[in-house]
Amino acid sequence: MKDQDRKFPDLKQAGQLYSRKEIDGFVKDHDDPSRTSEEFSKEILMKLLNLPNCSGLRVYYGKALETEANGPYEPSRMSAKGTKKGKRLFFVPIDANYREIEFSLTADGLKDGGDGRGAGNGVPIPPYGRP
Repeated sequence: MKDQDRKFPDLKQAGQLYSRKEIDGFVKDHDDPSRTSEEFSKEILMKLLNLPNCSGLRVYYGKALETEANGPYEPSRMSAKGTKKGKRLFFVPIDANYREIEFSLTADGLKDGGDGRGAGNGVPIPPYGRP
């Protein structure tokens, strides 16, 4: 079968809900303690989800330069002046046909078209954990 002949599954069927026990089982098998998760605000994710024609989010795993954590209340942050590369997550809005949606980065929010691609720079764990 040629790649162009394959149909993507309906995006409305992508993903499912899992129990705490199931998620705990998946997470315990993660064998790299340098970064186990990253936390993002509802507001930043909703900005992406509320873009016109957005039907879902693509999650990319990546690495980015980041500053060192500065005490217990200032997490490491992505920065061009960073001293090390850390594992990071990036969320990119997609339409119902799995195409990425570009948007403009503006001072007052997001708009269609432009050079915006997604969101990143959540609170990394470690060094932070659940309160």
